[in-house]
Amino acid sequence: MTVRACDWARDAKAVAAIDTSFTTDRVYRFAREKTGLGFALVLLTRTPLTKSYPIPAADPGHGAFVAEAEGGVVGFAQVEPPAWNGRAAVAHLFVTGPFRGRGLGGAMLEACADHARAEGSRCLWVETQNVNYPAVQFYLAKGFYLCGLDQSFYDPVEHPGEIALFLSRSL
Repeated sequence: MTVRACDWARDAKAVAAIDTSFTTDRVYRFAREKTGLGFALVLLTRTPLTKSYPIPAADPGHGAFVAEAEGGVVGFAQVEPPAWNGRAAVAHLFVTGPFRGRGLGGAMLEACADHARAEGSRCLWVETQNVNYPAVQFYLAKGFYLCGLDQSFYDPVEHPGEIALFLSRSL
């Protein structure tokens, strides 16, 4: 397994073939405390849900990485340059299905962290959804913590019941 900088001219076709889907039977439900100032995320079991995400169609530029295993590209990650506040956003992090659970996601995340640190970032930040239980668990295991949420972030017609979860990790 190797993680290297993405060369879009060389890697675009392989990156486009990455399976970005996940399936889960667990989701987080938002519950507001009676005071209105606090909340909880309650874990629920439900019928399995499958969702996939789009891969960038254009060259993501500096800060993109691929993971290679068994002679091919099986993962893609991208970290954006730090914003005014020193926070670098992980825009993409995908490992194709059969290669999940082998450390590739963690290796690409560390490549993103190293890149962000070299660019002057003070933390990594990521947005995911309450329905993406596998991603939430991955980020928590990698030292991220929940730093916020937004119930109105997604179009309720296109993404019913989805809440944006924001997680952060210091560098």
